Amino acid sequence: MSNKGYGFEHEIERALMDVCNQTPDMQLSQRTYRVPTSGAMRGEKGDIRTRFPWDSKQWMIECKARRQKSVKGSYIRLEKAWFKKCEEEAKEVGMIPVLAFSFKGKTKNRIWFIFWKSMLPSCINSDYSSLEARFNNKSVTIHSNKICGDLENGFSLEYMGETFICLPLQRVLSTLRTVLNG
Repeated sequence: MSNKGYGFEHEIERALMDVCNQTPDMQLSQRTYRVPTSGAMRGEKGDIRTRFPWDSKQWMIECKARRQKSVKGSYIRLEKAWFKKCEEEAKEVGMIPVLAFSFKGKTKNRIWFIFWKSMLPSCINSDYSSLEARFNNKSVTIHSNKICGDLENGFSLEYMGETFICLPLQRVLSTLRTVLNG
């Protein structure tokens, strides 16, 4: 069993726990947690499961951290299968699917969350400019240097007949803090 995404998963787990004032010594049923063996156990799918105290609809997060570079800079190739797997597994357990990815090696806006617009949590805004990305029948490629200006705060992406909302982790955390502090 590979643990290549272990640190990335824990970074997201800690950030979401911090925003909700949760601690690792709390029972798993009361806090956001990293799924042991990254979803390989029956009934425990995904990499991270949230426990937001203000919402009955929780998130199942699938994490993808990759270091891919070209002469144009860093990029990530998001596989079509990842979207399908995340959506299917989240639906099975009645959770909101979220795909998290990282531009390894970047410092600003390194971690991004992808939400299905059709299943967008009520606290997340859906009005963002569209990103032009490279598509093929197996994946979509997002270059980090294309995410600048207005797109730094989030963007929408059309893929597989679906609209996705992509937000940097810091924006998601800021939104969650606003919800928590009412």
